Amino acid sequence: MAFLVSVIIGFVALDGTSRWLLIGAGALVEVAEATFILRWSRRRRSVVGTQTFVGRRAVAATGCAPDGQVRIDGEIWAARCDGGCRAGDAVTVTGIVGLTLIVAVRESPDGPT
Repeated sequence: MAFLVSVIIGFVALDGTSRWLLIGAGALVEVAEATFILRWSRRRRSVVGTQTFVGRRAVAATGCAPDGQVRIDGEIWAARCDGGCRAGDAVTVTGIVGLTLIVAVRESPDGPT
């Protein structure tokens, strides 16, 4: 947009060297703006999909013996916990099969939480 404005003003209102300096400055602003926007848009990876749950903490919504449900990010997901857990236990997502989260009871220094 800066380049377009500088070209219009340059050819309508200015003559000679002033015209080309304004157009050059407009082009420079345009390149700087495009570079900034590109870098800003790539500042971090997209965080989407069920793969992002692996390694995260969840809370058992129901008892899992071995199948049940867990709450993660305010959503309830089907879960499988081979070791079993009670409702309210903190669990860690260790994998995903289809739309079922594979979870394990979180270990603390004093034992399972």
